[in-house]
Amino acid sequence: MRKTYAKRDAQAINALIPGVVESVVTTVGATVRHGDILIIQEAMKMHNRIRAPHDGTIKAIAVAAGEKVVKGQLLIEME
Repeated sequence: MRKTYAKRDAQAINALIPGVVESVVTTVGATVRHGDILIIQEAMKMHNRIRAPHDGTIKAIAVAAGEKVVKGQLLIEME
C-alpha cells in the first residue's frame, strides 16, 4: 500500500540518508541564511553538508557530533 502524501515541514530539517553526524556547525539561537552549512554528516565515506533551506533562526538542535542518525530523523528545527 502506498503512503499518503504528507507536506514537508519547512521548519524541520531531517536526515536524508542514514549516517553519522561528523560535526554540528551552528548553535541554538544563531541566525542563518539560505545555504549556510548547519551540519556535516558522514555517510558511506562521503561528507554531506546539510544546509539551511531558508533564512531563519536555529530553534533547536536534536543531534550531537558522533551520533548515528537514520533516514528521516530530525536534525534541526528552525524558526
